[in-house]
Amino acid sequence: MALVLRQTKGSKLTIAEGDGNFEYLQYLTWDVKGWERYFDTVYTPTNKRDLTASIDNTITIDGVTKITTQKPTDSAHVAFWSDNKIRTSNDGDTLDIRFDFKASISNQSGFFKISVNVGSEIGKIVINTYDFPGGANIEQDFSILYKLYTGSTFIYNGGEIIIEPSHTMSIWNQSIFVEKGYHGR
Repeated sequence: MALVLRQTKGSKLTIAEGDGNFEYLQYLTWDVKGWERYFDTVYTPTNKRDLTASIDNTITIDGVTKITTQKPTDSAHVAFWSDNKIRTSNDGDTLDIRFDFKASISNQSGFFKISVNVGSEIGKIVINTYDFPGGANIEQDFSILYKLYTGSTFIYNGGEIIIEPSHTMSIWNQSIFVEKGYHGR
């Protein structure tokens, strides 16, 4: 004998014993998870953005081109990328983030620090440093991965992606992929 969910009036579900399918269980499990991807159409190989050395440069992705067909379907969902910030609607969510871009740097031993800044007293919640192994003024591909959990400051402020290069750095062909892996309680 198996437990099955059955839909009753409206959106209420009941659990009953017996045979049946579990389509409602799958819906309840997966409607809060999903992913979106946003692409930048402003900074391209013919229009690169120059980031200033030794200061925080906020990443901008216009998101004109995007894939949102796999976004969460729960009513509380907000777009994962809005106002050049990573967003989510629920305290305790986990997000897998991949930031892809092409870049070059003006110095042979150049590097950059990249972080996610949620503002307030918390500030930067993750910080990593990456080198340019190809050398000065050589196009290189980067794919930066983060797994984050969200708290109330993240929900309120969102998370800005910040790059601080050691020397002038050009960046283009940016995209951001955000997947909600866990729905906080």
